[in-house]
Amino acid sequence: MDCEVVTDAERIWRVRSDEQLLDAASHISEFTEEGRRVVRAELSRRGLSEPLPSELAGGGEPGLKNPAEPALKNLGQISGWLILPAIGIVFTVLQAAVITFLSLAVPPSESGVHTVAAPVVNAAYLALAVLVAWLFFLKHHWAPRLYVGLLALNMILAGAAFAGSEAGSAAAEQAGRAFLPGVVWIAYFSVSRRVKLTFVKAPDDLGPDRQSGPAAPPS
Repeated sequence: MDCEVVTDAERIWRVRSDEQLLDAASHISEFTEEGRRVVRAELSRRGLSEPLPSELAGGGEPGLKNPAEPALKNLGQISGWLILPAIGIVFTVLQAAVITFLSLAVPPSESGVHTVAAPVVNAAYLALAVLVAWLFFLKHHWAPRLYVGLLALNMILAGAAFAGSEAGSAAAEQAGRAFLPGVVWIAYFSVSRRVKLTFVKAPDDLGPDRQSGPAAPPS
């Protein structure tokens, strides 16, 4: 009995919802040739029809985005609003590296507990930030969840700093600066179509010889 061979790209689109699949089909021209094949094959497997140009112009199928919505440019690439969190994660890694280095340079205290704990905690945060940045720039499908988790962690740390500080202090101001962007970017990563169609690489799709994903636009 023959076993069906499923590629990484096909496996990714099989777990996407009908709405996401129809949304991708409505922008099929922005995909690579392999991406178009995968999306159309999944539409056929589910018994869904690819939206016709006349359907899109007339309002589209249920579940499709508003056809009047401007087409996203460079879909599948880290561009548009994603440039800002990309810069932010790089800055976070650099900041965490500096803080970790400085914590290692602190002279030992009498008990030694604080001196040991601070570098360990800072190093753990640095490792998490590096992991998130690595998956982010690989456009791995774990990246949005981990990035949201990192933002949530920053908000928790900011809240703890705010709770233990006086109103108007530097710690309170820093907590406010961390909280508001966190809320904005968590909301963006939860609803953005660009995010959903950019971060699509499978867990084992990390090699340089496997860069053609279903959401990569033609160069």
